[in-house]
Amino acid sequence: MTTIVTFDIDWAPDWAIGLCHELCRSAGVPATFYATHQCDALDALLADPMIEVGVHPNFLAGSSHGEDTLSVLDHCRKLVPDAASMRTHGLHQSTLMFSAVMDHCPSIIADASLFLPGHPYLQPTLLHLGRSRPLVRLPYWWEDDIAACTPGCVWAPPAPRDGELRIYDFHPIHVALNMCSLDSYRSLK
Repeated sequence: MTTIVTFDIDWAPDWAIGLCHELCRSAGVPATFYATHQCDALDALLADPMIEVGVHPNFLAGSSHGEDTLSVLDHCRKLVPDAASMRTHGLHQSTLMFSAVMDHCPSIIADASLFLPGHPYLQPTLLHLGRSRPLVRLPYWWEDDIAACTPGCVWAPPAPRDGELRIYDFHPIHVALNMCSLDSYRSLK
């Protein structure tokens, strides 16, 4: 069984990102943080050898990352030049977008934009699109904001099975609010 802890930074304030970073460090848990913006907390994450920093590109209309796929990828490459992984904002996906990642972002080898909540026996898969290299797809198992709006959600998941991949996705603002529903987040917003 492999368990991976990830965080989608989603433009959270430094103090919320820093809280998640400190929680991981104090527990000795390596984690992947997907960056959306430049901030002091991002610099601290990049300096920590226990932390992987990937990118969280926003390909949606009106994005502050850029107006088209290549400008969004350029923004993300400037943010984390050596990012090895990504998760798209809003889980936006298309074969054209993945082809552009394969062609223009040689350091990105893995994508974790496929959410399969509670699905047993998740495994990495290779996506081949006729490019010089495949992209590793890492399906993820749980996400805090989705759990918060799922009726009857059990916040203590069942024990994983042998050979199972479990990737958990958190958002620093939701961790900082210690939320179990989206009401506190909506009130803050």
